[in-house]
Amino acid sequence: MSESYRIPKSKLAVEILCASSQAAQRGFLFLGAGADGHVGPERALDLLNGEEEFLVLEDEAGGVSLLQRGALSRVTLAADDACTDPKCAADPSTADLDVEAHIRLILEDGSELEGATRYQLPVERRRIQDFLNAPGSFIPLYHGGRLSLVNKRRIARVIPR
Repeated sequence: MSESYRIPKSKLAVEILCASSQAAQRGFLFLGAGADGHVGPERALDLLNGEEEFLVLEDEAGGVSLLQRGALSRVTLAADDACTDPKCAADPSTADLDVEAHIRLILEDGSELEGATRYQLPVERRRIQDFLNAPGSFIPLYHGGRLSLVNKRRIARVIPR
């Protein structure tokens, strides 16, 4: 294929848990050079909340598979990569608009995650319920120095802390 058709991508190390499996799979997702709605390179959350139904995952051995986005339970950025995602660091220019909520998630498989989520919504719609009902399939949860992007359809219960 001609290089003129190649789309610039960067690899992001992740750990993926599918709803149908209890075993996590390590590999790499591919992020684009730019994404709609913000300046800068595509973030993992942008990819997961995007329109593509199938995502490319390269396993640690170099094999490639396509994952159906809706079948994912959560995607966790590897500890070394967690803070390279721009969502990890607050944007100082919008810090006064950020809401940080500490929550415990109980997923449909019975597993639990506890941590903090950050989001921006208008003042009149800043409740955690408003955030969970906002568009997008995945939400960020920061825990133990890692960032998990959790599929809202796989959350059975949310307990504010």
